[in-house]
Amino acid sequence: MSARILVVDDIAANVRLLEAKLAAEYFEVVTASSGPEALEPAELPRPEAREGWTLVRVMAFGLNRSELFTRRGLSPTVGFPRVLGIECVGVGSHKYTADQLREAGADYAITSLEGGLPPLAESG
Repeated sequence: MSARILVVDDIAANVRLLEAKLAAEYFEVVTASSGPEALEPAELPRPEAREGWTLVRVMAFGLNRSELFTRRGLSPTVGFPRVLGIECVGVGSHKYTADQLREAGADYAITSLEGGLPPLAESG
């Protein structure tokens, strides 16, 4: 399966050029001519979690400083393609205890997401 890339530009010639170049590199290219068109809802198959991964149904997300710099091209050590979106809150497909997370090397474990702010269990 090839990576999917979204190309958005209001100049049709730019879209066609990038689409041809990326398709030649075996990328699946999706195009749009404006931001609103690019953000249209799409139905996609539910991904499968790989061994050792947790599938998260994202309920909220954030853009941290590191991501902002990367999106602006100011992170020279970051290689592409890269999936941006490293901060989120949601429902995971696996349940782990705080002890299991600490054993795996986590510094902090959110032990509850219900009833307001979650309590944090600090390892140490």
